[in-house]
Amino acid sequence: DYGKDMTSVQNLQKKQQLLENEFNIKKEKIDQLSKDAEHFQQVGHFDANNILKKQIQLVSRFQSLLEPLQMKKIKLNASLELQRLLHDIEDEEAWIREKEPSIMSTNRGYLICFEKISCEYEIK
Repeated sequence: DYGKDMTSVQNLQKKQQLLENEFNIKKEKIDQLSKDAEHFQQVGHFDANNILKKQIQLVSRFQSLLEPLQMKKIKLNASLELQRLLHDIEDEEAWIREKEPSIMSTNRGYLICFEKISCEYEIK
């Protein structure tokens, strides 16, 4: 879901930002876990190979989230641009609907009256 109007897209972007913040916090934790796993490897911990294997799997799964997270952000930004465009188009269409009757009107009474008044002042 990328939103159906500007408000829903903006709400989704806020949720996306929270998710990205959470992702960055978890990245710091995973980086620390990687350092810890490397330390166990260096000191020759009896289960170092298993720890390293789990650490590699964890990092791999975590990194697999990065591209979808970035793509969702890009799509939400594009969706917001679309919603802004649609909003602007709707504003212009509303203006046209409002002004069209008076512009298309064949009632020239006001203009004729104005022309007569102008002519009267010019003659004097």
